[in-house]
Amino acid sequence: MSERSVESAYAAAREAALIVRHPAPDLVIARGKDRLDLLQRMSTNDVAGMETGSFRTTVLTNPIGRIVEAVGVLSLADEAWLLTSPGQAAAVQAWLGRYIFFQDDVQLAQGGEGWSEWGVYGPGSEEALADLSPRLVRPGANGAPLFKGGYVWRVTSPAGGGFRLLLNPDETEEASLACSGRGGEATDSAAYQILRIEAGLPEPVSEIRQEYIPLEVGLREVISFSKGCYIGQEIIARMDSRGRQAKTLVGVRLTQEAHPGDGVRQDNRNVGSLTSVAQSPRLGWIALAIVRPVVLDEGPGHVRVGESGTEGEVVRLPFAPVSMAAGS
Repeated sequence: MSERSVESAYAAAREAALIVRHPAPDLVIARGKDRLDLLQRMSTNDVAGMETGSFRTTVLTNPIGRIVEAVGVLSLADEAWLLTSPGQAAAVQAWLGRYIFFQDDVQLAQGGEGWSEWGVYGPGSEEALADLSPRLVRPGANGAPLFKGGYVWRVTSPAGGGFRLLLNPDETEEASLACSGRGGEATDSAAYQILRIEAGLPEPVSEIRQEYIPLEVGLREVISFSKGCYIGQEIIARMDSRGRQAKTLVGVRLTQEAHPGDGVRQDNRNVGSLTSVAQSPRLGWIALAIVRPVVLDEGPGHVRVGESGTEGEVVRLPFAPVSMAAGS
């Protein structure tokens, strides 16, 4: 079967469902009765007392509030699985290990070889789950139940939401075979990137990086402002209470192609840089950028991007939808 176009994969996500094989995460396994207590005092989200089978994203931060790593926490009966970016398990294990006290009952190990992560997005995502695993048990609102092949949890975006799945090696092989005739992993991944940028979702390496504070890169939803102390909390809480961020994540509508890393200038001032770029079938060339908040002080701002001075307009995220009549 010939590979379908990015446009058709994008349309599938809006009209039915898009199945994407994401880069395989690294996995740190935390055991011991104090495993969630350790994560509670080390990260931004409230993970204390997570129920067995639940999934939650949180961010490890350093003493000045900057990102160490964003991790997904899957709470199981006797352990917690920490999903990290590819290649980051050793760094996360070492970071957490520095803060395990002698009285803590916590043991950390790396694992997950051969496991894979998938996404199913769009209005038909519920039905499309069967394409990946006929044995799948559908999750509740916050649950990530074990089924024979792995775990599944709900997400709210992009493309109106759907599911993420963590599949064991046997199920990974079956899922790959089931999806082999759909038109190409690269095409589906490219369509996902368009949808991700439209939704304003930050991604490791592109936006979620160690030089930034979580609030600066659109991670407010995984920060608890009512939980107890954690490393970096004082800086993040102060930034939130004062409503003053050094940087912020925004969208940029572009008149032509640009590239991640291109500088963003406003009134001959350098105000930030692009982090992700894609050509949307509905919106044309669009990008995510991390800029100084002053760019949006008086509403959407006109900017120039890169050495060529490509014209752009900074907008708040997510990108405003375009009607079907005006768009595709």
